[in-house]
Amino acid sequence: MVEMMVWKMVDMMAVMMVETMVVMMVVMMAVMMVEMMVVMMVGMLVEMMVVIALSGMIAFGWTISVLFGMTQAVNNASQKRKETNFGK
Repeated sequence: MVEMMVWKMVDMMAVMMVETMVVMMVVMMAVMMVEMMVVMMVGMLVEMMVVIALSGMIAFGWTISVLFGMTQAVNNASQKRKETNFGK
């Protein structure tokens, strides 16, 4: 009788240990998946920020070069008009 109770107690403890290990594994896997998702999202966000920043720099540089070209065109036209008017 006592031996049967001891075996039943050992069996219950083994089941509890297995259940606890399964729950811990599931929780650990869930935490790891969330961590991986967060790392991936942060990585994608950083990549998007870099692309946006580079696009902004390229657009800014293009704008500056266009404005510089327009300024040169206006100066050249003004200079030609002065030469034409001065020559008359």
